[in-house]
Amino acid sequence: MDIRHLLPSEPATPTPRLNSSDVEEVLERMFAPPSVDAGQVPMHARSRIDTGEMRLALAILEDALRCALRHHDSRITEQRLAAREAMDWLRSDDDSPPFTFVRICQLFDLDPDWIRDTLHRHLFPAPTRHHSCAGTRHAA
Repeated sequence: MDIRHLLPSEPATPTPRLNSSDVEEVLERMFAPPSVDAGQVPMHARSRIDTGEMRLALAILEDALRCALRHHDSRITEQRLAAREAMDWLRSDDDSPPFTFVRICQLFDLDPDWIRDTLHRHLFPAPTRHHSCAGTRHAA
């Protein structure tokens, strides 16, 4: 499923930029219980990350998520392109070793579709609907 058409080249309405603490908060909420089991959370499973390959896999996943969250709507072309590359990587269903998104999710027992959906909800929140005319009559 290609969701590139959902990535605006310019935001339709100005949205506040996420700063570093906002990005960290989003990542913490994404992997907060009860969404996932605490043993699955890469940032909290340091005891499971005992090899260089696992540390590298975690760094790749964290970098892609941070890049997508911070720069998806950047005015700086290079940052926006980097965010799109990260989103392309996150959308890919390639499971060839060693460091594709799907393979990294398998390494940490994470559901790739859940991460994609959660990231998409944070990047593109649903617009709130206002019913200003509900229940009123208009003269003809």
